[in-house]
Amino acid sequence: MTEKIIDLFSSVLDVKKEKITVETSMDDLPEWDSLAHISLVSAIEEEFKVSMSMDEITSMLSIKSAIEIISELSNN
Repeated sequence: MTEKIIDLFSSVLDVKKEKITVETSMDDLPEWDSLAHISLVSAIEEEFKVSMSMDEITSMLSIKSAIEIISELSNN
């Protein structure tokens, strides 16, 4: 799942995969602004067939947190 999420972030943000790791956060990528964040949420919900709450959307500040949120939603 991690590789799939990194691919998704790379595609949505138009950033090379090599620049993205599990530890990458919003602060690390200028491309990850508020508008891109909404695009990421939409792409995640579509790709993983999940629905994120506002709390989950606002707490997704890194690749690691995205993985944790998606894992939790996928298991419910």
